[in-house]
Amino acid sequence: MSPVSKIIVTRTQPGADALVLRLRDLGYDAVAAPLLKAEATGTPYPCSLEAIDGVILTSAQALHYLPPDFPRDRPLYAVGYASADAARKAGFTNVHDGGGTVALLGRHVRSENSSGTWLHIGTTEPAEGTHQSLAGIGTTLLHWPVYRTIQNSFDTGILREDDLITVHSAKAAGFLRQAVQSYGRPETISKMSLLCLSEAVLECLRISGFGHTYISDTPDENALINTLAVLCPVPPR
Repeated sequence: MSPVSKIIVTRTQPGADALVLRLRDLGYDAVAAPLLKAEATGTPYPCSLEAIDGVILTSAQALHYLPPDFPRDRPLYAVGYASADAARKAGFTNVHDGGGTVALLGRHVRSENSSGTWLHIGTTEPAEGTHQSLAGIGTTLLHWPVYRTIQNSFDTGILREDDLITVHSAKAAGFLRQAVQSYGRPETISKMSLLCLSEAVLECLRISGFGHTYISDTPDENALINTLAVLCPVPPR
């Protein structure tokens, strides 16, 4: 793959800005253009705080919507390294890295914890397969959607030939498809590239006319950056 002119990061904030900083530190020209924005649901606790024996975290975004009195001393299993690190920074003291995917996370927790009440903290629209992957954790597994994502405005005027767009969810991919259709410049889109977090995300964009499409080796940010480095190495400084 030839060098890209810039990388457009469409992840929801604050993750978009954090990823842009990582990419710039590596030498890429990157800009944030979130396709989604997050907001609190205000959904009350599904159980008493005293009843929680452990916490499942499938999205670091959820940490921004936890109330101050939420217990941070219970075992917390995060989907991957980045979310585990975010949980520690949010004050959790007993944090475990689930392995990088929700399927691995579910197997890991089931192998170590077969009883108790576990609370899965996340969004109103978790990625496909999340509930199935987490089924069977503890005696009781409760799902607590603390945030939702809604469409954010997307400025198609920033699109240029040889850009690469990172896409992080199927929902965001659907909005990007709509933006591309309204953009109406297939000759420009055909010279752009996509780097998607998973096959399911890419599937939403297959007919959008992008010239090159790629998938992260595993659905996590570190793997996405590693995949990008292989596809488009940064020249030595």
